[in-house]
Amino acid sequence: FIKDNLGLKFGDFFISSKGTGRFAFYIENQDYRIFISKSKINSEIPQVRVEIPAKTIFAIGIHKALILLQRFINKILGVAYIRKISRLDLATDVWGIQYTSLDLYRFQTLMSQTSYMRFNRFTGIQFGRGAKVFRIYDKTHKISISPGEAYIKEKWKINNYDESKNYPVFRHEIQFRREEIKKYIPVNVVDEVDFVLRNISAFWVRALKFVEFVDYLLLKSLKGLKVFY
Repeated sequence: FIKDNLGLKFGDFFISSKGTGRFAFYIENQDYRIFISKSKINSEIPQVRVEIPAKTIFAIGIHKALILLQRFINKILGVAYIRKISRLDLATDVWGIQYTSLDLYRFQTLMSQTSYMRFNRFTGIQFGRGAKVFRIYDKTHKISISPGEAYIKEKWKINNYDESKNYPVFRHEIQFRREEIKKYIPVNVVDEVDFVLRNISAFWVRALKFVEFVDYLLLKSLKGLKVFY
């Protein structure tokens, strides 16, 4: 990487000596990862793709992150452009629950399943692949092996999380890729970023329909349901 301010007055960037995948150029700073292609207008490959890391959103909020990003893109492009969503990650963290390997049989879904264990401890499960993926995993365990993600604990503490009690915190995360996102955006929408932000709850509703957690024992006691293991 080469460090340079690019003459844009947006601080220093690290510039890769080579691109990545379909993108010829790659630059990054502490707030954004920016991929630039040589594609033409209306190509399936975006001319500029920007990733906003979760840490940036946590620090300044999604709206301010987008305002600063828009100023930067306006500076480097200098022309009108259309904003489209190529990937959307939504997540919520829940503490006070403890999933176990037995819970694997309580998830009802038509999506493929992959579970993860570490030393006989359930650490996570993934549903689906490709265009839509739903994950549930032990975020406290993830932080223990990736200390750089520990900043999220400050948000937990605001919501009365007591770190001294070592409660596990499970993250519930949905990832939509472009192929899936397009199904939920009307064809007449011009600014997809604005549309998605105004309809985040609707994307959550769709995500929660992919997977359902069913407590068979509770259903059995309430409805006399015959359950066979």
